Amino acid sequence: MFVPYAHVADLIIVAARAGSTDELALFAIETKAGGVKTTMLNNLDLTRRASILEMDCAAAIKLEGGSKLFDRVLDVAAVSVAADSLGGSERALEMAVEYSKVREQFGKPIGSFQALKHAAAEIVADLEPARALLWYSAYAQDSLPLAEAARAAAMAKVRLSDIYSRTTDRAVLMHGGIGFTWEHDLHLWFKRARFNESLYGSPVYHRERLATLNHY
Repeated sequence: MFVPYAHVADLIIVAARAGSTDELALFAIETKAGGVKTTMLNNLDLTRRASILEMDCAAAIKLEGGSKLFDRVLDVAAVSVAADSLGGSERALEMAVEYSKVREQFGKPIGSFQALKHAAAEIVADLEPARALLWYSAYAQDSLPLAEAARAAAMAKVRLSDIYSRTTDRAVLMHGGIGFTWEHDLHLWFKRARFNESLYGSPVYHRERLATLNHY
């Protein structure tokens, strides 16, 4: 379920348990070789394409690396989604601030009201340390031992997923009534934030993974 862009992919990597040891393994499957069916989904994030992938006697090539390779791929994917979440959060904040400067109520811009100032300040307070965490997690993938890289990736995915959802929530509220409609593009960021939460592991999953990595 929810395989990104499976409808245009020539090669798909599938994680599955196989063999007498029931260990996790990765398999490469050519989508045009037969035995593979993709069905497009109408998912929440309208800017992404995801599909259901069905395989019936599809030819597969087992890749070397097993669960270690799977964990490595998951780390890189988690950092990538965290980066997308940071960028989306920053854009949602920009949109909210821009709107609060031009929308007037009681004869003055709504950005002059203390409640909106606080909302914007809380978003910034979330984003600044999260940006440093993301940079560190990206650096860790290239330069640090795998265990530390995995911890950093999990922390970045958890933190940025939470921040993205919280930021878009506040940005919608800062836009007032129009923020709840399709007339304003903010709904695209709001929906992507929800999709990013579960993409390549939910915050709950990565918190459990982090606890395991730290031997708790």
